Amino acid sequence: LPARPLAAEVEVRTPDGFVPGSFRWWGSPRVTLRPGELVPLLDGPPDLDPDALDAVVRRARQVPAARHYLVWSRYPYVRVRPGAAGGWRVRFADARYDARPGAGGLAGVEVWVPGE
Repeated sequence: LPARPLAAEVEVRTPDGFVPGSFRWWGSPRVTLRPGELVPLLDGPPDLDPDALDAVVRRARQVPAARHYLVWSRYPYVRVRPGAAGGWRVRFADARYDARPGAGGLAGVEVWVPGE
């Protein structure tokens, strides 16, 4: 953390997503996790078939803006939402930056995937 070299924010990857937490070198406990704030690896409409959701994400990954973002993203997750005209809005984000004000382009990128 800025001006606090013995403290850090952490993200722990689980099979379901990223669990945010904090690390304090001198604290007790040193690591505190917040499982209630889990960021799912993949979040999509509940009525969308898992295979169809996977196909939408695969197509979205081919969009140049998404490919470029995913090159450096270390804690990526995906949110799929219905868009206009039967297409999909797919947001790729990094759990390190998604809740930080002023993160700008680090916070994520949203791409459009047309419906089939």
